[in-house]
Amino acid sequence: LVPLKPDPFRVLLQLFAYEDVWSNNRLDNAFATGPATEGTNISNQSDDGDFVSGEGSAALSFYAPQLLSFLLHGAYFDISSKLEEWILKKC
Repeated sequence: LVPLKPDPFRVLLQLFAYEDVWSNNRLDNAFATGPATEGTNISNQSDDGDFVSGEGSAALSFYAPQLLSFLLHGAYFDISSKLEEWILKKC
């Protein structure tokens, strides 16, 4: 069984709630480029309720303002440096 990509919106909610999205690569997986698993569509759900995301780069473009706003105004603790590095790597 191939794991499905997590929904970018749900992963960002976890990030904004200061939940760990780094150790399990949920942030990377949610915004990974390339198609979703072969034979799947946007209506498929994984076991944890996340929807499949087949448009990682489009999702990243859509959520970029929220990510940058969080980086500039709301990222506390150790998230700020990790998020900055992740955004620069994706650019």
